[in-house]
Amino acid sequence: MDETVFSQDLRSEHRVDISSIILPFLGSREDDFTPFQYILADLSLHGAKVLLPSWLSRRDRLSLGDEVDFHAPFRFGGETYTSGCIVWERWDKEFDAQSCGVRFDRKKPAIYPVAISFDDRYLDIDLAAFHTPEGLVSLVIKDAVLLKRGIRIYLKHLAPYLSRISGIDKDQYALLRAFLLEEPAAHVARNQKRLEKVLEVLSDPTFSQADLASYIDIEELLDVFEPEIPADVFMFAFQDEAIAPYLRSIKMLEKKLYNNYNTLMMLYVHSF
Repeated sequence: MDETVFSQDLRSEHRVDISSIILPFLGSREDDFTPFQYILADLSLHGAKVLLPSWLSRRDRLSLGDEVDFHAPFRFGGETYTSGCIVWERWDKEFDAQSCGVRFDRKKPAIYPVAISFDDRYLDIDLAAFHTPEGLVSLVIKDAVLLKRGIRIYLKHLAPYLSRISGIDKDQYALLRAFLLEEPAAHVARNQKRLEKVLEVLSDPTFSQADLASYIDIEELLDVFEPEIPADVFMFAFQDEAIAPYLRSIKMLEKKLYNNYNTLMMLYVHSF
């Protein structure tokens, strides 16, 4: 088949109306990196309405003026936005949810060829750079494995550094190291292994994106992508600004993982 024709065919794949996207995505507050789940309810000019239902497993409340990264590319007029400010909020009794209005104000290129379009209210997936939809799914998982590996590396470097600056005695440090470093590192390693097992499944030649829903458990996937290391716990236990760069680096990798999670959610919806 002619490569140009093949690319055009991929670009014209079926698109999903945003009204059918009822799975929760992961967002995070910019000031403290706190993650939360949200459901996209509506789109308007440079803005959106999101719901935070009480039944979500990763619940939170947003406040007027909060700066939020939604970790999903919203495309309008050829530009892509992922972050914005909460401009209004109210409780929606019908959905038992906090309803929030978002004004998108920061442009950011999409990492993957997946975006939610303001212009025509569709989930757009451009697979022109991939031979198969399955190739994009595998890439997102592979990138997530590398991000988990990066978090483990930061934790490895953080352990000896903390022993020098924490200002606590040897016995106390041993307890804190086990609770705040070794256990989270083991948790990260377990989640990395879980992602690697998903990759093994995807390498099966019989795997098809149409079967993605049967290969991936949504609840289990959320557990894998959630942060293993609460930043507030670290800062409370080690009240030293010198560790802030380490924590920030870890949290930035976690934010990238939220992007991967949301991309998988969009590919999941697209598989139906």
